[in-house]
Amino acid sequence: MESSPRTVTLFINNYQQIIFASGIPESVQFWFKLNYQNDSVTAVSLKRLNRPTSVKIPREKCLKWE
Repeated sequence: MESSPRTVTLFINNYQQIIFASGIPESVQFWFKLNYQNDSVTAVSLKRLNRPTSVKIPREKCLKWE
């Protein structure tokens, strides 16, 4: 077991969102769903970082991968 689990933090328009996911296995791939014709998404980075770029925010919620 990893001592520091993989975590995914979502930023929208450079703002960290309240929900993040933790305990992501190595084998997981990510996908995005767009709801409207003119919606778009840019995956700026999906890589392992040596240290987090996110910060703790009030009322944040963790979705644990099980």
